[in-house]
Amino acid sequence: PHEEVPTLEDIAQRARKIEGLNFIFIDYDQLMTTRKYFKTEERRVSYIAQSLKLLADELKVVVVLLSQVNKEGTARWSAEKENSATVVIGIEKDPTEDIFNVWLPLNRYGPSLIKDEGIKFSIDWETRRMGED
Repeated sequence: PHEEVPTLEDIAQRARKIEGLNFIFIDYDQLMTTRKYFKTEERRVSYIAQSLKLLADELKVVVVLLSQVNKEGTARWSAEKENSATVVIGIEKDPTEDIFNVWLPLNRYGPSLIKDEGIKFSIDWETRRMGED
């Protein structure tokens, strides 16, 4: 049977019980749910982003929220996600070869790294090794 997706509140409750927790990874944030009701998607996403930021501060852990971007290069409701973020990391694969570009559009701890100046790396899919390009 398919396990039900945990809500934001479930994740927070579980995280508070784990000793030595350092990271919380949230993949596919568009599917994250909460027990609260919101009239708009924007308010729901805002509540989730702010709650994850508070949870990170409370537990002194790093919360990593993975979010895909649209064709224009912005995440869905990205303003709130970026307002709550300490660091935003962009990763994009070259469409013609196995080269990836990593950049840092937001870094509250220091300088950012724009997309055109990003770090490039490749992946050998047979050995699963990464190499700097």
